[in-house]
Amino acid sequence: YASLYRDISDRINQLPGVQSAAIARFSPVSGHSSSENFSIQGYQPPAGKEMRVWGLPVGPRFFETLRIPISLGRVIETRDTASSTPVAVVNQTFIKEYFPGTNPVGQHIEHGAPFKAPGSEIVGVVSDSTFFSLREKPKPMVFYPLFQKEVHSFELVLRTAADPNSIASEVRSALNQINSRLPILEQQTLNDQIEHSLEQQKMITSLCSMFGLLALLLASIGIYGTLAYSVAGRTAEIGTRMAIGAQKVHVISLVLRDLVFVLLVGLLLGVTVAFGATRWIESFLFGVKPLDPLAFSASALLITGITLFAGYLPARRAAKIDPMRALRHE
Repeated sequence: YASLYRDISDRINQLPGVQSAAIARFSPVSGHSSSENFSIQGYQPPAGKEMRVWGLPVGPRFFETLRIPISLGRVIETRDTASSTPVAVVNQTFIKEYFPGTNPVGQHIEHGAPFKAPGSEIVGVVSDSTFFSLREKPKPMVFYPLFQKEVHSFELVLRTAADPNSIASEVRSALNQINSRLPILEQQTLNDQIEHSLEQQKMITSLCSMFGLLALLLASIGIYGTLAYSVAGRTAEIGTRMAIGAQKVHVISLVLRDLVFVLLVGLLLGVTVAFGATRWIESFLFGVKPLDPLAFSASALLITGITLFAGYLPARRAAKIDPMRALRHE
């Protein structure tokens, strides 16, 4: 397979419009993953600690294609073949967990336990990146050279200068020329892959939005009904006030005064509960901070506006009461 992988990588990188291309066992946020037991030369794990790491075989130019910065050492290159020294590249989370405060380059790791020499030499460290789910925190990862670790299926990742879909046919044609029996199961952009991974979250968000709007509608109807009932019970009082000179604006403010008090208490309680729920909410957010001032302000303004509008209708009706009719009714 090594010669096939090399032919594919070389050929695709030569296509017009392809800035960089690489082969990997799976691509970011593809829904695929692979974890394995491992050991470190000279490292004795604490009692009860499970030594597991996420492994990913990748080809040359993988980190360049996905623009994953290198922090230390080097990345996987074309010289890392089956006949060369086994090597590996790890991410920052791996270093924080197993080599805190030390230089890991030159250390050796091995699949399984106990450690068996020579293992794979760590030659580089790269920044953390998201490979499994946007909701998950970075995991300890080890990247192995694809030419040293045989795999039977792979994904081809490309970075293009223009619309990726515009060169899809050229990529397929090049792959067919290399090996006509090579099956191509699916093609999609990284953005499409991310969108697909968020389908469940989008559905939950849509449902929450729908139920939120329904709750807001019911609350508005409840406010309107309660205030209208209150106004009906205070018809004589309002008529008397207007008979002795109360203006319409005074009547409206009288009716809305209690509503504003309840609104302020509700907002205070709501904001307090929302702040307390931010840790739980944070696991459902992507690229948005749980304590977003804009979101909190917009929600408070929307609720305030709906509440005052629902209360203004019966208040305006109260201001139109005929004092003489109200007194005769009493």
